[in-house]
Parts: sequence; structure tokens; C-alpha cells
Amino acid sequence: MHSAATEPAQIITATVMFADIRNFTTMAERLSAAELATMLGRYFELACRPVVAFGGSHLKMLGDGLLALFEDKASDWDQELSHAQRALAAAFGIQEALGSFRQWMDKQYGQRGLPEFNVGVGLHSGEVTLSRLGGADSPEVTALGDCVNIASRLQAVGKELGWPTVASMDTAQLAGASLMIGAQETVSLRGREKPVAACEVLKLNAIPSLSQTHAPQHAPSAALQTAAQENSKMTARAAKDALKESLWSLQSGSFQSMQQSFRGYQIVRKLGEGGMSDVYLAYSNAQKAEVVLKVLRTSLSNDAEMLRRFIQEYAVLANLNHHHVSRIYDQGFTDDYAYIAMEYLSGGTLKAEIRARHVAGNSFYGEPSLVHGRVIDLLRQIVSALDAIHRLGLVYRDLKPDNLMFRSQGGELVLVDFGIVKNIGEHTGALLSENLVSTEHGQVIGTPYYVSPEQATGKEVTHRSDFYSLGVMLYEMLTGTRPFRGDSLNELLARHLHAEIPRLPPEHAVFQMLLDSLMAKQAIDRPADAAGIWRGLDILAQKVGYMPNARIH
Repeated sequence: MHSAATEPAQIITATVMFADIRNFTTMAERLSAAELATMLGRYFELACRPVVAFGGSHLKMLGDGLLALFEDKASDWDQELSHAQRALAAAFGIQEALGSFRQWMDKQYGQRGLPEFNVGVGLHSGEVTLSRLGGADSPEVTALGDCVNIASRLQAVGKELGWPTVASMDTAQLAGASLMIGAQETVSLRGREKPVAACEVLKLNAIPSLSQTHAPQHAPSAALQTAAQENSKMTARAAKDALKESLWSLQSGSFQSMQQSFRGYQIVRKLGEGGMSDVYLAYSNAQKAEVVLKVLRTSLSNDAEMLRRFIQEYAVLANLNHHHVSRIYDQGFTDDYAYIAMEYLSGGTLKAEIRARHVAGNSFYGEPSLVHGRVIDLLRQIVSALDAIHRLGLVYRDLKPDNLMFRSQGGELVLVDFGIVKNIGEHTGALLSENLVSTEHGQVIGTPYYVSPEQATGKEVTHRSDFYSLGVMLYEMLTGTRPFRGDSLNELLARHLHAEIPRLPPEHAVFQMLLDSLMAKQAIDRPADAAGIWRGLDILAQKVGYMPNARIH
């Protein structure tokens, strides 16, 4: 048995190609381990095909990366193309194969919020050392040397520069006139004192395409396919284990303030918890600000509906950019957890303000005219948020004081929690899947104290259903109590359906006409859109002598 030290190394001239999947961590978050392994296995099968077809050798799969050598003296190719040209042709073959692969990805995981599948490639030509690190009897031949390191790091530089394929000028010169290049840069590479001249690879002319190489005859061997599958499974497990460990330590709550780091977030404290999710205050390194981190404990339940609502909340907020709608920054997944990072609203809820005002017997604002002005101001902000949602063809379905929060004490009012939003329009097909928002006929969705008559009976909802809930909130903001109560759920829902609209006390009677309009039993009798409500609020503002200043568009 020879040791590695006694096994003579072989030095060859070659072009090294290193390919790496972009945004792999994000994909690892949002796919299960089995799904990730399947994705990697299929990708490596496609990626290895052009490499083998153009005479690549010593293929190695390193996690989500692929390393290959194109030697100067390769059988079947030494009389036709240079090693640099063959390496570049293989790189183009990988990039071309991504078209069909993206179609497969979209079919398999189109609703998972994955980034577009892209691969970065780096190439460099020079001397490469081949060594059997396990000794002379080892079947593993490893490529070593500066040339390998440069190819790998050029790929990483390409990500920063936005170049899918990057080649050193050494490789470009060897390719000759057949290569069309774009931008050129002299780049500093980590661990290397001298910079490297590199270029963006655009096109390769006068080189046979993959189909012209009779690619089926050069398909990856069974051994290579087996190695690709094993690497895919190991990489998927390793990626998921790393993510799961981070989320487990977060979920366990066993962290100290500002000491627990998770995916670019430093946990400050736990804010609360629900049936399946916990909410944390965290500092985002990306946003340079405090954010709310909501973590769904999917491992504790097989409730697919809860996960669909969780995904939906991100899908809705990611497509809404409005000053009265909460901002969202990030979403991620593992096999056992899902998380959303969103705006931190420090001013408390509208529910807390209503309680504080009425516990104080209206002394919170003083004269009724001040109360009326405040209510008009709040209604304008709420209607502004609803208008933004309705314009997307969505119905909120759960409007209540708990779901409205202030950015600061007494500041802007913001609508939060979009878990049960429903798509009823034709303009949101790319935003929400119908499966994501469907509910069974007859199912009551919403909070019973605020649901519209049509929600109470499980009938189809429209944007006017949200206006009914707004009417309930109007009554509560003025009086401190909800308009309908009941000893049971059925009794409460029956009051929404049949009880007369309550009368406001004399000091608030000026709002009665608006209340009657919003809480009409038949949806058709409610305002048609936000503009109608704003007009009513303008009239009220004149009557009570209030000059509104809230933004409404």
C-alpha cells in the first residue's frame, strides 16, 4: 500500500470549469429534503450531459457545485477543439439546459415562491495537479492547484457582477475568435495576492452544439449517475439539517436577548404565541431595523390549511406596497418550520386604543368633537388599506381592531394579518393560487363579532363584506362596545343576519347614516367602493368641523 506522499502527482494542462447553483440556500429553505434531493439529482443529470459530451473528465459534485476538467490531450477531441473551447461549449450547454429545467421546476414547485433557477459558471486555464489523495490504490483522483481555485472564485465573482458565465482572459485567449465576450474586469480573488483579468462570456461561434456531438452516445455513465444521486441526497440532508438546527434553537426559546442569531436575524425577545406559531422581535441585518419574525410550527400539526394561509400571507403582502398595509421582508421554509419576517409596529393595536379611550369615559380625547375627528381620521386610513386590497381583487374577510396596528404611538394605522384573504378577482392569478384561498361552501370565515351576514351563512363574499365589518368597528370606536352579542355562536351569527342595526347614542348620532349604510343586511345596499365611503366621511368632517389630514391614496 502506497501512501499519498509516495504516489507521484501528475501535472496536466487543462481548463477547469466550476458551476454552482445560485440562491441554493433559499431553495433549501422552501423545499423538503426529498424535494431538494430530487431537484439536485435532476439538475446534475442535465448538467453532466454537456460536460461528458464535450470531453470533460474528473467530474466531482461538491454540494450544489460541479467541478470538471477539460484536458489538453483528450481522446476524440485533440484534433478538433482546444480544451478551452470544449470547456466553454460545456458551460453554454449547461446554461441552455436550464430552459427546460426551469419549466420542470415551475411545474413541480411553481407555488413555492422559489427564486428563478440559475447557475453561475467560472472557467480558468492553466496547469492542474492530479493526485490520488488516498494513495496509489485509491480510485479517487483529485484536481488541485491554483487553476482550480481561480475557476471556483471566478464563479463567485460572477454572482457579484451579474455575469452567468465568467472566464479568465487566459481561457478567452485560448478560445480565440470563436468566443464573443462582453464586459472585462480585473478582479481581486480571496486568498490570492495578484488580481486576475476576467471577462463576461456571451457567445461561442463555430463550435458544434450539444446535439451535433451525438450527446446520447456521451451520456453520463451509470457510476456517475449513481454518484450524482448520492451527492444530491447528502447535500439535501446537510442543508436541511443546518437550517433545522437554526430554527430549532429559535423555536425552543432558549436564547438570550440579542445573542441568538438566525438567518440574518438577531432575536431580541419573544412577543407572543398562538396555536401553531410563535412571534419574535428580531433585529434584521439586511433591513438594519427591528422586525417581527413569525415562525409556524408545522412539525406540531398536519394542518395543511394553516400552512397554506401562512404562505398566502407572504404572497399577498409581497405584492402590496401601501402605507397603510404592513410591510413584509422575507419568508423561508424547512421540513418542520416556516417563517415570515415583517415590519415591526411599535404603537400598539387599535383595540388597545378603543379600550383605553372608553375605560377613561371618553376623557382620552376630551370633547365628543375631538372623538369624532379621531374616528374619521382612523376610518380614512382603514378604508385606504381596504381600497388597495380590493383593487387587487381580494377580500380581507377578518377586519377587526386587533388586526390594525400603529407604526408609532398615535401614528399611522396599518392593516396586518392576511392569512384568510380571498381572491375574487381576475387580476390576481399570478398572486394567489385558487387552491390557496378556497373555502368550502357553508364555512364561516372571520371573527364572529365582525362577520357580515353573507359570511355568517357561508355564502360568497365580496369587497362589500369588508365594509360591513368596518361598520361594526365604527360602532365600537364610538361606543366602546360591539353592536351584537350572544350567549352562543349561533345566537351571535343570527343577530348579524336578522337584528336591526343598532342606534347610536345622541352624542354620536351624526354617524348614524354612515353606520346604516355600512351595516346594511344586503351587500348590494352597502357602499360600492372606497370612494363612496370617503365622500361620506368628507360630509361628516364638515358637520363636525374636522379637517382631515390622513393620506387616502
